[in-house]
Formats: sequence, C-alpha cells, structure tokens
Amino acid sequence: MIQHETQRHRKAAGIAEKTGSIDAYLQENKDFLLDCNIKEYLRALIREKGITIVQLASDAQLSERYCFQLLSLSNPRHPSRDVLLSMCIGMQLNLDETQTALRIAKTRPALSQRRTGQHSDLRHRTWKIGHGYQ
Repeated sequence: MIQHETQRHRKAAGIAEKTGSIDAYLQENKDFLLDCNIKEYLRALIREKGITIVQLASDAQLSERYCFQLLSLSNPRHPSRDVLLSMCIGMQLNLDETQTALRIAKTRPALSQRRTGQHSDLRHRTWKIGHGYQ
C-alpha cells in the first residue's frame, strides 16, 4: 500500500513538473480528484442552480418522496443511472456537469457508441421524458 502511494506521488510530481505547476495538474484532473459522493454533488448542484427538490422531482418526472429519499445523506440508496440522467435533465445540467455526475456515481458516460453509430443516451432519455415515458 505504501509503495503504491509513493508511486502515485512520484507520478503526480512528474506530471506537475511537465505542466509547470500543481495548480495546472489539479485543474486538468479535477474530475478524477473529486472528493464527494453523488448525493453531495447533486445537492451542491441543486443549491447552485437555485431550485428545490420538489421542483427537481417535477422536472425530472420523479416522485417528490423518491427524490428526497435519494438525496438524503442518511439513506444508503443511490440513484440508478437512468434516474440520475433524469435528475440531470431536470436540473438542466450541461454535458460536462452530467458526465461529472456519472463519473462520481461510477456509471458509464452519457454518450456511448452503439452498432448503429453515435447514440446519445442523454438525448434519448430527454425525448422519452418529453413524450411522457419513464
């Protein structure tokens, strides 16, 4: 474990040396260095966007009770990938914010390659919500 930590520190120091500063390294790798869970990130976004959980539930087409449960820090449940995408759409997050939320939740990215070519899960989910499908 200690050897692994030392290797990580050497690697970080080498990258910082190449980029010229530790600030540049931290900025470049901020998504991988986030120190929060998905609930904390979503709650911070809700505060930043100035919306309520009730408004989020309505915009994401989820029940208010379910949203409150998912965002409660004392509740062990976490949103599924589809519910998380619905919440991101409900908060009108941009693609970077949505991708960050998916990374923090340790799920696959919003954009994926399918056999039929480029396909946006986020765009598909938005269409489904807009047409009354869950």
